[in-house]
Parts: sequence; C-alpha cells; structure tokens
Amino acid sequence: VAVVTEASGFTLHGTAIGHGGRWSAFGIAYGSSPGFSFLNATIPLNLDPLLQVFLGLPASIVLLPAEGYRSLRVAMPSANPLSGVPLYAAHVILDLNTLTIPGLSSALPFVLP
Repeated sequence: VAVVTEASGFTLHGTAIGHGGRWSAFGIAYGSSPGFSFLNATIPLNLDPLLQVFLGLPASIVLLPAEGYRSLRVAMPSANPLSGVPLYAAHVILDLNTLTIPGLSSALPFVLP
C-alpha cells in the first residue's frame, strides 16, 4: 500500500499483481499493533472505530481490476479532524471462493497535513 497526502485529503494506492478479480480492501486505523485475526491472516491494523467507519465508505472494498492495481481518493473537510494524527494504512486481498487472504500489505504509517 502507498499513501499520498495533501491538504484536501489522501489517496491510497494498492498493487496485487496476479490477484485481479479478487476482493480488495483498503483500511486505515489509529494503530497497527496488535492487529486482528481474520480468516488465515493477522490484519496489521487495529479494529478501532476509525477502521470500522472507513470500511463502510463506498469503494473501500471492491473487486480488484484485472491489472492488479487500484486507488481510492478520500476527501477531507478543510477543518480536518485527523490532521497531525498518526495513522496507518493497509491493503488486503480477499479470495471469497477459498475464504483466504492471498495478499496482505504491511501497515504503512502516515500523517495528514
């Protein structure tokens, strides 16, 4: 996962070559440790209120395009309540046919301006 931040929001970029057509989930959270167990993996984000709200956003979970790459732009208000707060992002690939996680990024720390 990669994160590009700017005053008006941030963009998450995820790559999972060879996993096109599987489900792709982006998440952000206040913390990355201890994470939580899901299917056959430990997701490197804490299951905190920020992650729970983020997973409800449109396009946080979508089918990964065949190319194995996708981005998600998240706009933030001008009075950004998360400005200066340490955050973590991760990208998870889900295979619902086998109920496994064949792809998982590390947690990437970032701070919004």
